[in-house]
Amino acid sequence: MDSTKLSDSNDRPPSERSPNATNLAFAQRGRALPARTLIYPLLLTQLPNQPMQLLTAMTWDRITDGKLRETLTTWLEEGGQIRPITERLGVHRNTLNNRLKQIEQLIGAPLTHHMAHQLKLGLDWQRANPATNVTRMPSSSGA
Repeated sequence: MDSTKLSDSNDRPPSERSPNATNLAFAQRGRALPARTLIYPLLLTQLPNQPMQLLTAMTWDRITDGKLRETLTTWLEEGGQIRPITERLGVHRNTLNNRLKQIEQLIGAPLTHHMAHQLKLGLDWQRANPATNVTRMPSSSGA
């Protein structure tokens, strides 16, 4: 990578820098960053569109209800932990269970650990590649 480009991006205010340029600037100054922060977003943009669009078509695109999308996003962010999910969503445990069952019916698969990885990958890919999305993504809340 050309060091001139890095220094040019460092001269711009943080609001005008790309996230990767900002991360690289921090890394150049010797500050520690989680590998996910520096590498993962770049990797997501490099994934081939066709299989990722198929993954999102089979999962996220089937969930059109905003509350169900928010529930699934929160479920992923909280690692499936019931209490934090119900607290964040402000719903009763039974309401959460009903929503999760609806999501399973829509995607045609149980919400297992393996499925969580696929759903998270699809969600992160959508967020990293907004131009490729045809449906509205769940809002990002720091995930």
